[in-house]
Amino acid sequence: PETLTLKRLLEEYREHQKWANRYQFGTKNFEFESTLPPSINDDYSAMMETYYAAFAKFWKIKPPKGWTNLRVCFYRGIDEFHRTAGVGGGVQAYYKFAPDRELNFFYDRRDPAGTRATMFHEANHYLMDMVDEAFQYPHWIGEGMAEYYSASVWDPDKKKMVMGAVQPGRLVEVRADIAAGKQL
Repeated sequence: PETLTLKRLLEEYREHQKWANRYQFGTKNFEFESTLPPSINDDYSAMMETYYAAFAKFWKIKPPKGWTNLRVCFYRGIDEFHRTAGVGGGVQAYYKFAPDRELNFFYDRRDPAGTRATMFHEANHYLMDMVDEAFQYPHWIGEGMAEYYSASVWDPDKKKMVMGAVQPGRLVEVRADIAAGKQL
């Protein structure tokens, strides 16, 4: 009986690997579309909700009147992301800030921490829009904020987010600059 259940789950997942048959589900603040298994969808949607709540609480923001839940398109891999989202080879993710806002990114099974950081980075652009929808932040401020918040640490057991960590890749850059004698 358990083998049949596992077989049925695998068949169901295979059906949902095509974007036309993607999973579609909503959370409190997001509308997800995904070609990933339900367990990964559950983990990442919980992270997004916790990230959203932590950011909104700190910045004392809420969605402006008329905004709907953000559409989040979560792809099974980079090839599907490039093919389906219609983006070029160097793009890793994006946030579309037009009135029909959406976030697009892919799952890298070899680097789930990188997937989280990318998701948090792009989600931060959306959250910054909520601070003041009309204000156009200089690019360096928007990217700096997104990088800072993308280093947030997720505790899946406590369902908590800790903001303000240092991204390992950025730390390596700083150490290399120090070793090279560059002034910081």
